[in-house]
Amino acid sequence: MAFRKICCTIALISIAGFLYGQETKSIHLGFSLNPKILLGAYERSEYIESKNPLNISARLDLYFDLTSRIQLKSGLSYSFIKLNHKDFNLLFRCDLGFNGGEYFNSWYQDDFTAHDIGIPLELKIKFSENKNHLYLKGGTGINFKLEDKKHTEIFACGEEEGMVVGNSNIIIRKFAVALNAGVGYEFSLGKKSKVIIEPNLSFYLSKFYAGNEPILRSNLNVLQFGTMIGLVF
Repeated sequence: MAFRKICCTIALISIAGFLYGQETKSIHLGFSLNPKILLGAYERSEYIESKNPLNISARLDLYFDLTSRIQLKSGLSYSFIKLNHKDFNLLFRCDLGFNGGEYFNSWYQDDFTAHDIGIPLELKIKFSENKNHLYLKGGTGINFKLEDKKHTEIFACGEEEGMVVGNSNIIIRKFAVALNAGVGYEFSLGKKSKVIIEPNLSFYLSKFYAGNEPILRSNLNVLQFGTMIGLVF
């Protein structure tokens, strides 16, 4: 499955290069890196202690000029998503008081990663026709999982050392639809080259855990804040 996705990616890159070579006036090629902080949008967030790990994405971008101030943006993206948190949904007898209150003495220590490849589709609107200008971006993207890794330790009743447990009951979604928005600034480096800097937000509509929610887990929609740095030719 992963091999087929990689082959499709190579084919799409080849098509992108062909299109770029055919009409460079209306189609522009770009590359970008986007370091992100995982903010998360957890269900039962009061049971979660997240470390807000660093995520990152890289993109090959194609810009299609619709008008002098509006561009359609697509291409290919790679995303590395990391979750690193304590999940206090785990309960032992030590976590229940005589009055039924929860003491948060036990938890899962989760360290999950997912590698995605995706196809974004966004609209970019420039605030002016000047070479250096502000712009607004909004759109969506479909992301397909290439692989994931899951590591969980259980800390029961305040123990200092955790016990590694299996994660066969946890399935990370195979694909996800994301909403993307950002406001950026574009600097001209000459007649053709440009640098872009863009603070942005991404919100995944699909839950991180697929299918039935694992017992005693807080599911989430991935929410990321990043700053994209890129080149456009």
